[in-house]
Amino acid sequence: MTFGKREAQRQAVLERVLRGPGETTAAWRESAAADAQALPPDLKAFALKVQRTADRITDAEVAVLRATHSDDVLFEVATAAAMGAANVRLMAGLANLEDDDDATQAR
Repeated sequence: MTFGKREAQRQAVLERVLRGPGETTAAWRESAAADAQALPPDLKAFALKVQRTADRITDAEVAVLRATHSDDVLFEVATAAAMGAANVRLMAGLANLEDDDDATQAR
């Protein structure tokens, strides 16, 4: 599945977020973007909440995380988790559009 003229930009942003330099390892960021299995338990829960219900993250939850993780670590995990979730949703939406196009052409 391609994204036309924006594909290279999408790939570059994803590459930078997941594998570029940072306070966290690329493995942690890639995990945060996927299933979060490679993260410590507190960051795993945070990454999954960012992916699923980011609007429900409270200041108190962030304060607890800040006691053991730097702002940079939290930012990188949150950004990777959000990018991973966005990418999954984008792919699902495009797949649905392709399915609709295929169904329309089959008529």
